[in-house]
Amino acid sequence: MKILILSLFLLSSFGAFAKCKVYGISDSPQKLTCQFPEMEVRLSCRWNTYYLNSEKVNLAFHMEVEEGAVPLVFKTKSGVTLTVLPEEQILAEYTDGKVWAEGTCRR
Repeated sequence: MKILILSLFLLSSFGAFAKCKVYGISDSPQKLTCQFPEMEVRLSCRWNTYYLNSEKVNLAFHMEVEEGAVPLVFKTKSGVTLTVLPEEQILAEYTDGKVWAEGTCRR
């Protein structure tokens, strides 16, 4: 019984060790839910890998800016791009080559 409880504890705590990183940003978001007109996009971190909805993010980086908040960009192999600007309200931009939308995100 003790082994079962210990095993369940260890398995449930692996989520705490899953830490996704955006190159150059020390406090990268681990989870976001973004609302756009007509759709919702979820950014999640599983096993040190970002996903946009269920699609793996191949590139995560921050844009170089001279002043102000640093936009974070998440791109998938299929061309989906989510750009977020972490200010008081997290502003977001979504594009997939056909659709372009502006919205907001929450953690």
